[in-house]
This record gives sequence, C-alpha cells and structure tokens, in this order.
Amino acid sequence: QIWVGEAARVFLGKGHEVTILTPSQGFNAKDSKGIEHEKFHLVTYDYEKDGEDPNQAIWTEALRPCDVAVATIVYPRIYDREKKKENSTGFHVIPFAAKCIGEAGLKTVLCPKTGTFVDWFNPAWYKPEGINSRCITITAFTKKSIVEEFKIPDEHVQVLYQGTDIKRFTSTPEKKAEGLKRYAAPEGSWPVFVHIGTYDQRKNQDIILQAVDIVRKEYPKMFLHLVGKGETEEAMKKMAEDMDLQSHVC
Repeated sequence: QIWVGEAARVFLGKGHEVTILTPSQGFNAKDSKGIEHEKFHLVTYDYEKDGEDPNQAIWTEALRPCDVAVATIVYPRIYDREKKKENSTGFHVIPFAAKCIGEAGLKTVLCPKTGTFVDWFNPAWYKPEGINSRCITITAFTKKSIVEEFKIPDEHVQVLYQGTDIKRFTSTPEKKAEGLKRYAAPEGSWPVFVHIGTYDQRKNQDIILQAVDIVRKEYPKMFLHLVGKGETEEAMKKMAEDMDLQSHVC
C-alpha cells in the first residue's frame, strides 16, 4: 500500500488534485496524514461497515469531484480459498465503487488495477457494468489472461508497468553496505539476490528455490533473501530445508 501515498505525492507535485479514500484504521490513513498540500484530501470510513450506509454517502461524495478513480482488485472480504467461486461474494471495493458512481450519476472513470491473475475472480471486477471504466494491469501476461479467460475486450485493458524511483534504487557502494548491514548474508556471499512479495501458491515461488539449487553449483557463495509473508511461507521454508539450501537462503 506504500505506492498509494507515493503516487499521491507525485501527482500533487504535477499540480493535480488528489483524494485518498481509505479505511480510518488502515496504513494509508496514517501515512497520508503526513501529506500537507492544499490540493490533497484524505477521506476515511469505517472498515467494519463496508457496503453499508453511511459509507455509500462518504464514498459518493469523495468520488464526486474525481475525473479518475483507481481501485485495486483484491480478494473479496469474505471468501473460502477451497470453494473459491462459490464463496467469492463478500464485499469488494470495485462493485461498491461502481455502485456509488452509477447511482449518483457521476462522470468519474473507474480504473480497476490488478497485478496477478486469479482465475476465479469475478470478471465484473475488471469491467464494471453501467459506468465508464478502464482496467489497468502491470504485466502483459496478466492482460493476456484477463482478455482470454474473462473475455474482456483487449482495448479495455491497459498495461502500465510499475515505475521505479531510479535515484533511490540505483546501486552504490554505500547502499550495498547498508543493505548487507540490514539483511545480513554470510561473509563473502556473491552474488546476492532478493525476492520481495507475498507468498502465494499461484505465484509458483518454489521455482525460485529450484533455481537456487542450480545456481549454487556454479556460484557456491550465492545467497538469496526471501522477503514477505503469506500462506505458503512455511512450505517454502520446509522446501529450502529439504533441499539443504539453508546456507544459501534466508
């Protein structure tokens, strides 16, 4: 969620007006309090009352002045990973935002944003009916999956690759030293890799460990940092142990 605040700061810097609509106890509500700008608006609502009044009124008024609203396609609030489609009817931000826009007759263009493709998600989350919308995704593979599997028109889905703060993430000797201090690897490790992301079966992250097993044969001092959390974290740890990769993975 860090990207939300960073994106807001970038657009404010370009002279745009920005509203962040977020649960009152969420990360973005706290992070956004540090944004001081006359064109910035922070609107919060009660997370426990999603989909109910007075949240619809709060959302509608927050969306009313917006030309574009970007909302992330995430798992529904209530669902069962085993039954999936049968239980994917919990609250979801996209249909609720579409409802607010549609019932109030707003001109706001809703842009559902997604990273990875989940085959049991509701196609309507990618192309809400009755309002103007455009889907944003960060990879060509995800776009291809959405278009082919959900029969969403190709022109409706736009690939926008994730941006990078080049100044912040350009490697320097000082940054390398600080990185190794924060994320210690065995002395003399080289090359050092890092993977950052949620652990989830759909990402096939076990392939990373298989790659480590291959690479270490040519580079015996290679090391990989795995950063994140999720449902397959323990399985990844066990796999690393079973493959005897403890000296190459943390």
